[in-house]
Formats: sequence, structure tokens, C-alpha cells
Amino acid sequence: ARERERVGGLMSETRKCKTCGEEKELSKKFFRPDLKRYRWECIECQNKKSLEYARSDKGQKWQRQYVDSGKRKEVEAATRAAIKEEGIHSERFRKYKLAQIRSNAKNNGRDFELTLKDIVIPDTCPVLGIEIKLGPKTDNNSPTADRLDNNKGYTKENVRFISWRANTLKKDATFEEIEGIYNWMKKELGKE
Repeated sequence: ARERERVGGLMSETRKCKTCGEEKELSKKFFRPDLKRYRWECIECQNKKSLEYARSDKGQKWQRQYVDSGKRKEVEAATRAAIKEEGIHSERFRKYKLAQIRSNAKNNGRDFELTLKDIVIPDTCPVLGIEIKLGPKTDNNSPTADRLDNNKGYTKENVRFISWRANTLKKDATFEEIEGIYNWMKKELGKE
């Protein structure tokens, strides 16, 4: 099912999607970073299958049994309690953060190339110097994934973990905008 061909002196691989039958280049469209392998169907077909399942009788039944019954909230509450007890360095919390980041990337159409070993949360916020600890999602000390360059996706080179407060201050500002605010405040407060 796979073919290798030379393109500009480099080896290039293609794969035939088992669902749509189209021959496509092996790229992020096939790669599963969580499993570190390529899937046999393209992401478009995978997303289509997921949507079809959600709309099917079986998917609707699962929706009623699991989500609507409140069981999902119970499971999430139990997971949050376990994470709070284990702390921010536990594998469970790191898996939770990885899933959260993956979901954000998918919902916003951003690249996602992180693995569990890339989720390294410091004890202290490298920006503000405050302790990073678990609390409500919007607590100033809660750990958040920050993309250094907001035009890029969630890659190992582009993601750092900082406090929610630092991430809120930074938001989507560019370096020049932050520098402008700093210079303006310095001038206005007479600290120049």
C-alpha cells in the first residue's frame, strides 16, 4: 500500500487512504503523534467517520447514556480530585494537559506535535516568578501552555508552561506590543 519515490533526490512516501482510496503524501494528515506512527486513513476521513458516529443511533445512545446522564461529570470530578491529590507533576495531570492542548489545537486548526514527555511544568512561573500550583482553571497560579509565537501551532519548540496570570498578560501580544506597553508605563509612571 505504500510507495517510495524519489523527489528532488529525497525519499518521499505516499500512502493510499484505506477509506477514500486517494494516494496522499505521508504527512501530518496521517501521523498520530500520541502513538508515534502513521494511521491508515487520512485525517479528513477520520474526522468524517467521527462525525458520522456522533450522528448515528449508536453515537446518540452513548450521548444519552454517558454525557446526558451526568456520568461524564462524575468521571471528570473524580479525575480532577485525583489530579489535585497527585499534583502538577503526575502523569495523570500531564496526560490531562496533553489532551486539553490537543483538543484546543484541533478546534482552532493549529498544528499539534507534542508528546507526553514534552509536558514539563515548572514549580515556578518563569515569567512572573510565582509558584505554579493547581487551583481553579482561571487561578493566577494555574499552569497553562503558552505558544511563544501565536502564529505557530503547538510544537515542542513553540510551547512553554507558564502561570495563567502570565499567559493572560501576554495573550496574543507581539514582542513589539509588550515592549511598547512597558516603555509607555515606564514613562507615565516616571521610572525612566
